[in-house]
Amino acid sequence: MVKHWGKNKSAFTDRANIPRPVVPVEAPSGPPKVPSDRSKTIAKLDKARADQGNAQGGASGGPVESVEDETYDEDDIMLFFWGNSKAATERHHKKVETRDQHIRNWQKSI
Repeated sequence: MVKHWGKNKSAFTDRANIPRPVVPVEAPSGPPKVPSDRSKTIAKLDKARADQGNAQGGASGGPVESVEDETYDEDDIMLFFWGNSKAATERHHKKVETRDQHIRNWQKSI
């Protein structure tokens, strides 16, 4: 069969009205790949930076918080005491030591 490959192809090419397969049309795979216009976003950012600079007296950089603006609510106070107590510090050290011990045991077993 392989040695006759391509022989007698005239039987197919010389015949009229042989249906041919349809050429597939490539489907679009998503939105067009064009760069977006970021000019509105850039203008908003420039305006926000200018407004922030005017509010800070022309200083540049990140936001600056003053001590007077800093207010604590009851949740902040509870979190401060919960995380900064002696018991919390001991719990943290115990958790770290347990994890380190687990890693040492794992290393020995390998």
